[in-house]
Amino acid sequence: MNREETIKKHSNKLLLDLINELIELSEDWEETHTVETAFEEMSDRSEYEGWGNIKTPCRRVHIALGDYVEISKEEMESTIVTSGKPYAFKLKGVFYQCA
Repeated sequence: MNREETIKKHSNKLLLDLINELIELSEDWEETHTVETAFEEMSDRSEYEGWGNIKTPCRRVHIALGDYVEISKEEMESTIVTSGKPYAFKLKGVFYQCA
C-alpha cells in the first residue's frame, strides 16, 4: 500500500474531508496539493490551537505510515534528554517517537 492509500484508509471522515477540500482549493494555485501534501498541511495545522479535533486522527495516520513508532518503557528510561520528554506523543497509553 502506498502513502496515499494509507492516508485515505486511516483518516477519519473529518480529516479526509479537510484533505479533499484543500486539494480542491489548490486546483487554481500554481502548485496543487496531492493527498500526501494536503495531509501534511493538515497534520501541521493540527498542532495549532483550534485544530485539535484532527490531532489524534493525524497521529494515527502517521503511525500507519511508519513516521512514528512505539517506544518501550525501557527505551524511554535509557534515553537521555536535555529538555522535554523522550517521546513525541502518547496515544491510548502507548508512547511514540519519530521513526
